[in-house]
Amino acid sequence: MAYRIVVVDDESQFLDYIVSLLPLEELDLELVLRTVSAREALKTIRRQPVDILLTDVMMGEMSGTQLAQIVHEEKPDVKILALSSYDDYDYVRTILLNGASDYLLKHRLDRASLKAALGKITDRIRLERFGQAFSAQKEEELVKAVASGDERALSNLIMELFTPLPDGAARCELLDALIALVDGMKRSEFYIDILVLRRDGLGQLLGEGDLEGFCNALLEALRLCGISQYYRQDFSKMVKLAIDLTETNWAMNLSLRDAADVLSVNADYLSRQFSKEVGVPFIEYLNGVRMKHARKMLRDGQTLKEVAFNCGFKNYSYFLKLFKRMQGLSPGDYQSMWEKVRIVKRK
Repeated sequence: MAYRIVVVDDESQFLDYIVSLLPLEELDLELVLRTVSAREALKTIRRQPVDILLTDVMMGEMSGTQLAQIVHEEKPDVKILALSSYDDYDYVRTILLNGASDYLLKHRLDRASLKAALGKITDRIRLERFGQAFSAQKEEELVKAVASGDERALSNLIMELFTPLPDGAARCELLDALIALVDGMKRSEFYIDILVLRRDGLGQLLGEGDLEGFCNALLEALRLCGISQYYRQDFSKMVKLAIDLTETNWAMNLSLRDAADVLSVNADYLSRQFSKEVGVPFIEYLNGVRMKHARKMLRDGQTLKEVAFNCGFKNYSYFLKLFKRMQGLSPGDYQSMWEKVRIVKRK
């Protein structure tokens, strides 16, 4: 769903300049009105949905400060970005007190600064929309289903929430809300990558109306995330200690036998119990922990060889093969793709 914006400046040439700088496609903005009249802007905002007002402060018939104050009182959901010719704290403070979310100095205005300011505002709108996407009861049910790994309950909830929505755009909005909700669970700090990287594919299924395919793909993504492992409370003491070892020693050349020696148990017994309780072998779980740290290092710009070494892999080729097998793409492709989708993860 696009963010509807009104732009007003009583200097027609500067109005043209502002409009030319708008990052319409990048931020999914829809220009509802461009006008030199504050009163016309107010009339439009009163008559139809508007998300953002971009206004000059010093105008003749009605100042931007007056316009902001009225809009803030009548339409408090509208976010206001003010353009000021004065770099003075007291003056700027007046603008902000009258409802503006932020301000930019006109003599420093360029595409980059405008995009950054509007990006913050659209982020805020998205977060507010996410908060309204689920009722408190449904949010609680979703969190419980995701945390427990109850795929039947989660599947039922997904179909219940997405089926009544009228089109793909509305469903994609709800998908973003769901991703934000999962991200907010904050127990596994890197699992959101999987949902972000698969967001376009999930959105395509929604756009095609394939709810069953979407549900299956989403469940698969959540399964790969392994979120429920971070919420389990029923591991045996031995397995819990083994998991703790992987979380604290993932950068070392740790083996199953090393873990068994530290815990003073038989390696074969530890292997059987770990696989039974966790659902995957010890080494696979350890490599999963290494992969989440590897993904963060790649996002932070470390070289592939640095990442392999820092994650405890002595064999560089093995690291490349393992990463591709577990993540579905090479480390280099992951870095490139992350740059493309970074804007989706503005949290």
